[in-house]
Amino acid sequence: MKRLNKKGFTLVELLAVIIILAIVVGITIPAVLTTVDQARKKAGEDAAAIMADWIDKQYGLVTIGFGGADSIFNTVCGNTGTDCTNKTIKTGDTGFDTFVTTAGLKTSDVDQVAISINTTSGRSCVGIRATSGGSYYINKDDNNIRQGGTCTGITYKADASGNITK
Repeated sequence: MKRLNKKGFTLVELLAVIIILAIVVGITIPAVLTTVDQARKKAGEDAAAIMADWIDKQYGLVTIGFGGADSIFNTVCGNTGTDCTNKTIKTGDTGFDTFVTTAGLKTSDVDQVAISINTTSGRSCVGIRATSGGSYYINKDDNNIRQGGTCTGITYKADASGNITK
């Protein structure tokens, strides 16, 4: 009788490898999801800061009388910018889409913007609400409000209807 050459892995060895891989996956997935959530939150805060910088520049152009402020800024904030000392605009409001895109953000990522311009310093605080499925959205018990700019003493949050409040 010929002797069989036994090559390959036993069932026990294969099961051991599968169990080890399952443990590694079970440990790494929560860490990856947490990292993704943190990245989305930081991206939203950066986006709000970018919008605040744009608003600061536009407000500065208006207040020094230079003219030149973007017409969409004037539409939303008024010719003197004072309409944005405490303003919230939403998807569907006049100028919302153009305002968001002109400030450098995507309307698919943002469905509300809250603006608070400090007329003394000329600096603004911006809160944006992330749209479901957008780049800044976290699918947890998170109010999905991201804020940036000069926000000393200002905290934006979502009310029961999901609208941004101060």
